[in-house]
Amino acid sequence: MLKFLEISGKTHKFTGFMSIKGNIFTVNITFPEHPSAQNSTLEVFDLLQKVPVSFAPEPEETAHDYCQRLEKYLPQSESIETNIVENILAKFCYLDKVIDELDVLECSGHTIDMTDDFTKIRISGIAGNEKHFLELDVGTEKTQMKVIQHSLPNIPGEMFWKMGTIDSHLATFNALLNQMSDFYENMHTIDELCFVVGPSEITTKTTSRIVKFSEKIFLNIKIDPLISTQVNLSFIGPIVLVEPLRGIYNEKISNWDPEMNVHQNLLRMYDLIYFPMRDNDQETPCNICFDYLNGTSIPIISCDNDKCNVIFHLQCLENYFATLRTSKTMFSLAMGNCPFCRQKLTTFLEFQITEQEERKMNKDEI
Repeated sequence: MLKFLEISGKTHKFTGFMSIKGNIFTVNITFPEHPSAQNSTLEVFDLLQKVPVSFAPEPEETAHDYCQRLEKYLPQSESIETNIVENILAKFCYLDKVIDELDVLECSGHTIDMTDDFTKIRISGIAGNEKHFLELDVGTEKTQMKVIQHSLPNIPGEMFWKMGTIDSHLATFNALLNQMSDFYENMHTIDELCFVVGPSEITTKTTSRIVKFSEKIFLNIKIDPLISTQVNLSFIGPIVLVEPLRGIYNEKISNWDPEMNVHQNLLRMYDLIYFPMRDNDQETPCNICFDYLNGTSIPIISCDNDKCNVIFHLQCLENYFATLRTSKTMFSLAMGNCPFCRQKLTTFLEFQITEQEERKMNKDEI
């Protein structure tokens, strides 16, 4: 009996195998009006060579009835016991089992997407959150798959490098997600109660936030996904204003309260009631390009002169410094003269290095 496996739920594409006179053929059928068989497309392949076959659906025929009628129409012979056929059938049975597992996941609220050739599967809606997903390479093993992408932050000792089943990968994912619950709660609180200006692209994998501290100072807060009390704080702004804040941080970090979230600890550390909030009516443009947005970046760099209130995009300032002999950029420190008031401008660029490293790490394949 010729058994068809649905390999694309979106296009309703089915595939199956048959043996005719000692040769194995692949049969592909697409039903654009599923469950109706009308306007269906039939393709038969002998290895990679397409075989011309004409078999039109009858009026008002269903896809199920069409497949049954096709089985009788195609001249099948008994299966040939060869290693090639056995491997094909074993793979076919494996995919059939995978489809059943995916059907169960879909019924439990997950969203399932797959490529037309069924080589990759994406499971999203994990833990009820559409932003969380797993992408699996079906591979050639009978029961093993490899995770090629996921929505969790990349961590040392990546736990998804091993081959495994859908169930084992989901179990690992959910265990990690449970360990990262405090991390995500901290990030959500910062997003809700602070003026977040970066990174330029924030996803479920992002482990840092750049928030406004004052008119000239921004904080880069980086949190360990597995140990949310492990917080790295760096400062963006004129050195004369940054150094006192750095001193307070070094002095009070030993008094960090693990029972409080990151936002509360920082407020307590700097004797604040709240951090500045976003004011959508006040978007000060960059004094070099005169735009507020540069791609997805906003201007946050200012000079040491407390009477000068202009600000710049980091990239615009770096491009400007590159044209001046007196300007220097060493490691995470940029030094030069303000394009507006001509006074000294020194600022730490630690956040740029951190953001570039994190973006590269999150784009690396597992």
